[in-house]
Amino acid sequence: MRIKTEAVLGIDVGGTKVCVGLVTREGEILDSVRYPQRYCGIEEWIQELTGQIEALLAKNARYVWIKAIGIGARGHVDFQNQMFLSSTIINVTPGYDLCGILKERFGLPVYIDNDVKSAACGEILFGAGKQYRNFACYNVGTGIAVSAVIEGKLIRGKANNAGEICTDLLWAGQF
Repeated sequence: MRIKTEAVLGIDVGGTKVCVGLVTREGEILDSVRYPQRYCGIEEWIQELTGQIEALLAKNARYVWIKAIGIGARGHVDFQNQMFLSSTIINVTPGYDLCGILKERFGLPVYIDNDVKSAACGEILFGAGKQYRNFACYNVGTGIAVSAVIEGKLIRGKANNAGEICTDLLWAGQF
């Protein structure tokens, strides 16, 4: 008989795809699903996301105990208030509470950050950051961004924009 494993549900919202995975505290990916990202309104987008989450959770319900949901999203995120503000890949309605909607739907704590800042945090926990306390995490994909870690701490900068050189912030009027 298999024992239930504690995990978090990680959501990576990129320019071309969305990945949803069940990840242990040690960083092991237990199961995942990937589907194409398409530009649409956030209300329509979240319907597809929740359907994918529900299918993944149903498939793993007997073996995995989900503790929280974490989202790394391409775009401008208000980290302090946990709000997805804008993106070139999803039409985000001002004031739309993505974290609150998912929290209500799944009954779990939900956290969001910019995708490249999330990647740097992953390096701190599971990758280069375990060996190096100072490093930069570069992302070159459908956009370009970098995050910096100094003395083991992620550098956020003004309005969580440190390292952002991608078009998302220009589009959102942040520069």
